[in-house]
Amino acid sequence: MKYKMAERDGKQLQVGYREFRPADVTGLIACIKDEYSSTYLKPEFYEPDFILNGVAKGEFHFLVAEAEGKIAAALGLKLNMPHETTCEWITGVVLREYRRFGIMNTLFQMALDKMAAMPGISAGYGFSVTYHDISQRAMGHLGFVPCGFMPSVLAIQNIFHSFVRDKNTKHHHIIIVKCQEKDNAGTIYVPAEHTNIARQVYDSLGVKVNTESSFVPLSGESHCLVENDAGQASCSIWVEESGADLAARISSIEENYQDPQQTFNIMLNVSDERAVAAYHELRRLGYFFTGFRPISGKNEFMLLHNPGRIQIDFTSLAIAEAGEYLREYVNTCYLNRGNYHG
Repeated sequence: MKYKMAERDGKQLQVGYREFRPADVTGLIACIKDEYSSTYLKPEFYEPDFILNGVAKGEFHFLVAEAEGKIAAALGLKLNMPHETTCEWITGVVLREYRRFGIMNTLFQMALDKMAAMPGISAGYGFSVTYHDISQRAMGHLGFVPCGFMPSVLAIQNIFHSFVRDKNTKHHHIIIVKCQEKDNAGTIYVPAEHTNIARQVYDSLGVKVNTESSFVPLSGESHCLVENDAGQASCSIWVEESGADLAARISSIEENYQDPQQTFNIMLNVSDERAVAAYHELRRLGYFFTGFRPISGKNEFMLLHNPGRIQIDFTSLAIAEAGEYLREYVNTCYLNRGNYHG
């Protein structure tokens, strides 16, 4: 246990920082309930056995802060092997009574040190909420940079939290990334209009990349992985291979999910030389560019979004300064989504 004195408004607090122990599971869940009540995006994290099994298997690594005899805060690391080679930062929660003591900043530094010691990790990932910028700023100080948006992943009426609500009808995530072992993304195939933003994102990561904008016609069959969160009416589609049937394949997936608030996020493999042609097919279906999901595995991915009936107000999101350029760029793509004539 490492102890530090924390101070807020003249009050001093002794906080202990350490690795998670099985006996902490009740305190961890209490932190989640304190912030989200029963509405946390990952409902399985209310189940002690799920958490303990994940820890036992090495899929989750939690760090906790202890104060006044209870778990005051927690932060998790999730390994996504073998599909991805990333370490995802998850479940960063602080009991409300212990906020503004700087507790999470210490946990973030501990997590960075722990991740740096993990072999085979291409990058650290955070899917930060945009109704506050606390984690964006804190992780930014550790070298994480914004790379893209995953819009409309949380249905606001289904999510309780203690922060001021913005003007959106669904909550969004901004992806923040820190390179660890993968410093060369190879060649990515992106349309000419997004070449500059691609280079800017990869330059900010310190990762080499070669951009190619040539049009290679679609051929063969598409290979897609689909994950739909019915509770949030949010569907994620991984287009790992872009085939001649891509438009029909995506349309067929969309037909399966018809909630009035249904939205779709696509991760398009841009290490595939057919990606430029695939991008134009997706634009015809109503998708627009929202950034990149880089160095997450053997392939590089561009993000695209179909908002369905949902209106997005990018201007009201809480975005740290490092992500402002990306917000402006993606907002322009959103506003121009109906002007595609390709």
